[in-house]
Amino acid sequence: MRRLFNLVDTKSLTDLLKISSRQRSLPLKAVLLGLSEMAIPSRNHSLVAVPRQTDQVPAGFNPDALAIIDYESGATADPTSSEWTTEVAIGEFDYNPAVPVVLPTTPDQRIIVEFTLGVLAPNPTAFLGYISLDGGDFSSLVIPDSPPLFTIAQGAKTEDLPTTANAIKLKHNDHVEVVVVNETPDQHPFHLHAHSPWIVGSGRTSRDNILAGNVTALRLNGPMQHDVFTVPECTTDADGACTDLGYVVFRLNADNPGVWLMHCHIDWHFVLGLAMLFVEAEDVLRDEGLGAFSSNMLLSVCNGNFTL
Repeated sequence: MRRLFNLVDTKSLTDLLKISSRQRSLPLKAVLLGLSEMAIPSRNHSLVAVPRQTDQVPAGFNPDALAIIDYESGATADPTSSEWTTEVAIGEFDYNPAVPVVLPTTPDQRIIVEFTLGVLAPNPTAFLGYISLDGGDFSSLVIPDSPPLFTIAQGAKTEDLPTTANAIKLKHNDHVEVVVVNETPDQHPFHLHAHSPWIVGSGRTSRDNILAGNVTALRLNGPMQHDVFTVPECTTDADGACTDLGYVVFRLNADNPGVWLMHCHIDWHFVLGLAMLFVEAEDVLRDEGLGAFSSNMLLSVCNGNFTL
């Protein structure tokens, strides 16, 4: 079957889909059926989802998800499909988009986003999620009382936001490269709002290599787009400490002015503060001011504290 990954069409064929928490994938099974079945599928099919073999589950808990794809309204027959004897699996970032693009060799801006979970000095009594931007201190996201979008539109700069906003600015229309670095022994699905970035690289290497840009060659010709992408776990030593770190490299064009959230798509990690903000084209936001937003939007978000 062909796959729509996060609503991006692909040319790749596979019979096994690997997805992370909150990713969306639409299998286009009809392309493998006969012409008559493409019009009216003649039978139901099984759909089985199983966890990674490395996942640990409580005793007695069945982690497998079972479903039936019913193509014909009112059909009652159980599926007769069976498990594949030979599976064709494609890596999350190895699909070929139906409409490929070629990206610039060198980005205008490169950002390093490191993340971890744990008990760190800023909050010595709490287990939280933390983000470090371009080698700075780790900080757990706390959403400011005043919405950052409106704060910027009223004339503030990104640097004026609280450090716990985990905010970094993107210059309008720059081609930006972001390296998301995982300093935990578990993989994490990250979701970026307002963009579906090109995923140009992923792997594991030392932190020094990542900071220096010494990573596996980037896929700049025909990369896939994902607004939810899985950052691989770090490798560990005998004591469980991270050695080589997992990373994902993505590219985007900063052509959508706003304040956009990027966060772990595991809900309780998001609640723990594993998130950050991209302030995109702050000069455009300031020039347009609060007048760019409707009164209803201001009232619903800010409880009427802003006026036009």
